[in-house]
Amino acid sequence: MKKIVIVLLFFLTKLNILAQQEDTSKISINTLPFAYYNNSIGWVLGTFSSIKGYPQENSFTKAGALISSNGSRYVYLQADEVQNPLFKRQFIRPDFFVGKLGEVKEYIGIPVNGIRPGSNESSEKQHLLLHGTDYWFELNLKHLLPVAKGKNEDFNYVMTYKNYEEIQEKFFDFGKIFFETKLIYRDMSLRNDFVKVKIVASAIDFSISNDNTNYIYFPTFGTYQKLSYIKQYKAFGCDVPADIWKVDLRFFYPVFDDILSNYPTVIAFNFLTMDTPTADELYQDKLKRGKLFVGPNLGGTKYLRGYKDLRYHDRSLIYYSLELRKSLNWNPFNYFELTRKIGIDLIELAFFGDLGRVAPKWKLDELHSDLKYTYGIGLRALMKGMVLRMDMGKSKDNFMIQMFIEQPF
Repeated sequence: MKKIVIVLLFFLTKLNILAQQEDTSKISINTLPFAYYNNSIGWVLGTFSSIKGYPQENSFTKAGALISSNGSRYVYLQADEVQNPLFKRQFIRPDFFVGKLGEVKEYIGIPVNGIRPGSNESSEKQHLLLHGTDYWFELNLKHLLPVAKGKNEDFNYVMTYKNYEEIQEKFFDFGKIFFETKLIYRDMSLRNDFVKVKIVASAIDFSISNDNTNYIYFPTFGTYQKLSYIKQYKAFGCDVPADIWKVDLRFFYPVFDDILSNYPTVIAFNFLTMDTPTADELYQDKLKRGKLFVGPNLGGTKYLRGYKDLRYHDRSLIYYSLELRKSLNWNPFNYFELTRKIGIDLIELAFFGDLGRVAPKWKLDELHSDLKYTYGIGLRALMKGMVLRMDMGKSKDNFMIQMFIEQPF
């Protein structure tokens, strides 16, 4: 595994050098190395890379790899929005993730005094120190419906950025409507000297979404709504079925323009709720609940960013996030010839606050009591259409620094 990560790090860096040597008008290859400290896995060294225009003119191929001081190693690969040549309204997005985990905290195990690890009432000390492997695959099939702004023959919804004054769209409106089918498989095998844990999830996520934003990767105006039904199957090692519902609402509004930048300062808001109606039903003496990474969970790179991933998990959740996103006129990558080749077009500063909790029942009063919160600051870099993100969040548990691709919402 170590050799694979080192080879990929070298290969991604070489791709960027080769791209500078060839004059290609449709394909651009960019690589950004990084280093930071994370409370969960220690010192981290890695790289992100993107190939814009491959395998198709309007698609992206994204890759990332890292190694850490606690022995963790990750490799990530994604082909973003590849148009199906047989069905031009369908876009395909495969995601692959392979990881070897050093010793990390996982909030699972036996209840203590009636309190289950990972529940909203659980202590940060209710965890197991485990190491192992993590394999994850998703295949998203996204179909643009021939209604609203998807009626015309312009099937390429990954448009270049347009100022909200140029497009003159209504804030609340029907935009491009998609029906999505996402296949999900994840296999996490963990152990220490005393226990072995294997968690396998096999599911299909059916959803319908309305995207009325001005730019899918870096929205500054508009709204987004998504309703999902996730069917977890007893298949491919997953030992119990489950049904899960999810509602995701997002709002982006420019509060004022910056005459020195093409991007306005934006207030971004996200609301998310999930429920598992089958959670109290039995299947062969097991509760029909979603697996850790499929069912309702909080913590990690997207939700409650001051907590470790999968810190909280239960039958239901509610979550709110508010960000103030400010595009900077200062770009240190433009100062030197070497750093200009990385291809960073824009640096964005974000101030955020997250609020949410998990619960054993979907009840509004319970979901709005004893809410967990995080707050912090983030840096985002727009690299030839791909967003690279570093968020620094503070919670009651600890202070977390996390990096990933794409905006949190």
